[in-house]
Amino acid sequence: AYAEGLEAYLDNAYAAAAQDFERAVAADPAFTRARLWAAQALTIESLTSPGAAGHLQAESLLAPLIHTGEQLGRYDRCRLEFVIAMQQAATSQSYDGARCMAQAAPGSDDARRELALFAYRLQRPREAIRLLRELDPDHGLIKRWWGYWSYLSEAYYALGDYEGQLVVAHEGRRRYPDNPMFLYHETRALAALGRVDDVAVRLQAMRSWPSPWDVGMYVGIIGQELR
Repeated sequence: AYAEGLEAYLDNAYAAAAQDFERAVAADPAFTRARLWAAQALTIESLTSPGAAGHLQAESLLAPLIHTGEQLGRYDRCRLEFVIAMQQAATSQSYDGARCMAQAAPGSDDARRELALFAYRLQRPREAIRLLRELDPDHGLIKRWWGYWSYLSEAYYALGDYEGQLVVAHEGRRRYPDNPMFLYHETRALAALGRVDDVAVRLQAMRSWPSPWDVGMYVGIIGQELR
């Protein structure tokens, strides 16, 4: 159940991930790591889906850990702080929690992954690129996480390095040909570079995107880029 939860989480299926993690907790209430992951998945689900009851459910999962926090290992204490900061939508504190996790477990790909994400969200794209490049996209959790290439692409875009973004978007599209996000990243980089003919070809491909992707929103962003 825990392994299935990780797979669902990395696919951004947070509700399904939370259910899997909660199955692991039900099987072993002392499985602290599964409890923390369940709370984290529920927190993200509640933040991305207004009206979801996940926030209260996450709090109930965390309550036993908060009361016995001193008994947790250092990494789990850091993750507890990280999840609580996420519940409060406190980006800077989430970054601090992720950094704490990375320091407590330098070999943890997940801790370094979270640190890179929150560096990006704090508008530190250079740091995000450095941290992501230190991870091996062909190993462990990162191999399963398509967001590696998406966030790396966004970080290059934030720096105005559109050639770099295009290279990353190409690689993401090669690895995940059925994921429309990489066609969007590629098209946006081409628009920023002024390669209008190449943009036109890709816009035609974007029009056939499957539901629930909001084609209009992404095409609008490309239009703004061209302007």
